[in-house]
Amino acid sequence: MKDDGKTKNQLIHELKDLRQRIAELEISDKDRCQAEEDLRRREEINRSLLIAIPDLIFRLSKSGIFLEIIPAKEFSLWKHPGEFIGKNVYDVFDKKIAEQFMHCMKLAVVTGETQIFQYRLAVNEKIHHFEARIKASREEEILAIVRDFTKQRQAEKMAETDPLTSIYNRRKFSELLDQEIRRVERYNRFLSVVILDIDHFKKVNDIYGHEAGDYVLKRMTGLIRKDIRITDTFARYGGEEFVIILPETNLEGAKIQIERVRKIIKKASFTKVGHITISAGIAEFIEGDTRKSLVKRADEALYLAKKEGRNRVRVL
Repeated sequence: MKDDGKTKNQLIHELKDLRQRIAELEISDKDRCQAEEDLRRREEINRSLLIAIPDLIFRLSKSGIFLEIIPAKEFSLWKHPGEFIGKNVYDVFDKKIAEQFMHCMKLAVVTGETQIFQYRLAVNEKIHHFEARIKASREEEILAIVRDFTKQRQAEKMAETDPLTSIYNRRKFSELLDQEIRRVERYNRFLSVVILDIDHFKKVNDIYGHEAGDYVLKRMTGLIRKDIRITDTFARYGGEEFVIILPETNLEGAKIQIERVRKIIKKASFTKVGHITISAGIAEFIEGDTRKSLVKRADEALYLAKKEGRNRVRVL
């Protein structure tokens, strides 16, 4: 990030260059005092600029010892600033993050290029997302410029999440399915897609009201999320329709998994509403499929399940 046309790195190097030039000049005591006063004022201005920029700066030795910390405006630290100085990165980060930090520092020294990595930490019992830009300075020290992009990440999550059920929305599902299709085309792997919906959901809303309908959607979503694998993608497709991406799963395996889901929903009790059922359609990726053709076949399978009496799983 820049401020007054200068980056934090530029501001820091400017101060160091100015100090060095003053030390090298053979000037009178009066001129030296004036130069030092100018330097002090410039340092105050630059430090104010640095603090005003919403990035935190760590100055470290190549061995990973924190030498200085320059705070940032409204930046929430996970430790008191005094706990950093003189400590090693392994003292202030957990082992995994510290190893990433040290790896990037070594690359920065060897390549001379800025290294970037992202990590998460708990600050005041809330998870924050950070990005560190690590660069080796001319004095063989390391500058780590750290940005907290938690608010940005939250905004991104809201843009890809269904607000009622807190699972992915249709737009994110489409993006992830396109990624999976590219993967299976490259590696010749299995992939199945499921479309399911709640049987006679309109009656739930008409008889019990939309508040009860929302409760059914949220509870059903929770039950399915507990049952599917961590590698599966679950999203709300619209209304009472949901979709699931099943990587590394052929048609037979997908049917077994979704039959289990159907039985879980059928046995579950929903407050006021009682019991509900779902219907599902499954399609397996075949060579030449696009997202649209794959979803269309799954939708056609769902239509068969409804036509044959609902509360069942059909494949195409």
